[in-house]
Amino acid sequence: MFPSLPPFLLPQRPGAPIAVEAGETPLSVWVGGDGPPVLFLHGLGWDSGLWWPLVARFLPRFRVICPDTRGHGLSGTPPGPYSIAGFAADMLRVLDALGIARAAVVGLSQGGMTALTLATRHPARVGQLAALATTARVDPATAAALEDRIAAQRQAGPEAAARLAARSIFSDAFLEATPGYLDAFVAWRAAMPAAPLEAATRAGLGYDVTDALAGIAVPTLVVAGGADRLIPPAATRAIAQAIPGAAYAELDGAGHMLAVEQPAALGALLDAHLEGWAG
Repeated sequence: MFPSLPPFLLPQRPGAPIAVEAGETPLSVWVGGDGPPVLFLHGLGWDSGLWWPLVARFLPRFRVICPDTRGHGLSGTPPGPYSIAGFAADMLRVLDALGIARAAVVGLSQGGMTALTLATRHPARVGQLAALATTARVDPATAAALEDRIAAQRQAGPEAAARLAARSIFSDAFLEATPGYLDAFVAWRAAMPAAPLEAATRAGLGYDVTDALAGIAVPTLVVAGGADRLIPPAATRAIAQAIPGAAYAELDGAGHMLAVEQPAALGALLDAHLEGWAG
């Protein structure tokens, strides 16, 4: 199992997760609050703890659901291959297990890819959508960056791969403003088992929902980081341009990890977006 969070964030984890079976793979899911359901999907190499800076903001109004996807956090680590479609199928099992017919879905990075897949393949299960720092297709440049991480893991070891990942997902300004964060992140990421992380890294290869975006008919918010080096803002903006009526926002100076670098600004955008969500 992956460690749950970088050490300096561990005290923020509220409560205990529940276990949901996804086929033969147990998924760890944190559920709290009461109200219309909101499903938060983390990115590659993270876990549900990505959302802790935002969870307290939404608990008074919503039923907050934060799963660890397969291969991540406290969820099972079955052998690969993994796929975005497979992650989406797992999330349907989570909703079914919780008796939820339809949820608002918020996804960041790979979680955003999963959210878009749910909205395009299973539209009846998604009532509102927020796609954050994500893309509708894994283009050759992004695929190459992900393969570079895998090569670094195999050739130079997990610490080198973790440092490479950090430089692609955090802005320079954030790392300069948070001394010690980079080293703590590298230690946390380097401790993750290599095989499930590699399978999860390759899950997006071949992913492309571009042609299906025009069929999304629910209120949609798309947010990019202005300093995102992994998924450039133009790729995220293209999602908003393809979904009828979608709102687009860009957080100036933010790198890829919007929920880490600018949780207050992101939370304000999600507040406005989810204001009318009634389940």
